[in-house]
Amino acid sequence: MRRAMGIAMVLLASCLHAAPLTLPAPPDVALAQHLGTLLPLELAVTDSDGMPTSLREAFGTGRAVVLVPGYYTCARLCGLVMQGVLEGLADSGLPPSTYRVIGFSIDPADTPASARLRATDYRDYAAVVAQRHGAGAPVIGVDLFTASSDVSARLTHALGYAVQPTQGATDPLAHSAAVIVATPDGRIARYFPGVRFDARDLREAIVQANEGRVGSATERIALLCGHYDPVTGRYSVAVMTWLRLLGTVGAGALALWIWRRRRAPHEAAP
Repeated sequence: MRRAMGIAMVLLASCLHAAPLTLPAPPDVALAQHLGTLLPLELAVTDSDGMPTSLREAFGTGRAVVLVPGYYTCARLCGLVMQGVLEGLADSGLPPSTYRVIGFSIDPADTPASARLRATDYRDYAAVVAQRHGAGAPVIGVDLFTASSDVSARLTHALGYAVQPTQGATDPLAHSAAVIVATPDGRIARYFPGVRFDARDLREAIVQANEGRVGSATERIALLCGHYDPVTGRYSVAVMTWLRLLGTVGAGALALWIWRRRRAPHEAAP
């Protein structure tokens, strides 16, 4: 058995030497926090009904805004971020009348039609979250907007987002995952990186934003949309390659050991 394992280790070493495996470098989409920055509210956007409007009108409710960038054809991470926002807001105890949730697409290929499809998903999830809090709990509304490539680039730059296309990934865009709380007049008050958000922190940020106050910087977490897999991790392809290689070598070692065990009685017979 020791001899077989030794042969297996030699095989593994030769495989690694012949074809070294390296983890793919993630895209550089670090989040830059621009606290206190006034967003370009004059930018023209389109709502999910296809009606042209502006960020100024979207912010013109006199309430703090919870801004959730992403894109509506995203298969994984972007939906998790919005779900985390809806759960955190529902647990915060704040009435929806004190804030407005806005989803903004960073993908110019998104259309009002794709926004409507995603809005239906968010509305259904918001209803499920409300049911968890008992009868009469309010359903949090979400408004989704799309924009041209120029407008999207200007807004993502103002937010501190970097967006890069991906190659060979399930999702075509890589970007940081974060939620921004803004004051009613459009100044960035707080960043929340990640996909799950503490209800107390959200509540404090919204209360402060409604008072016109700007919070402190938070930890920068890069969750890359194009490389994120909630089951196997960001580098699932590389990890599976390693596992397949180790599994093949292990199976070869086991087969060699079985062959040696079967040969032993015949070699001892003379």
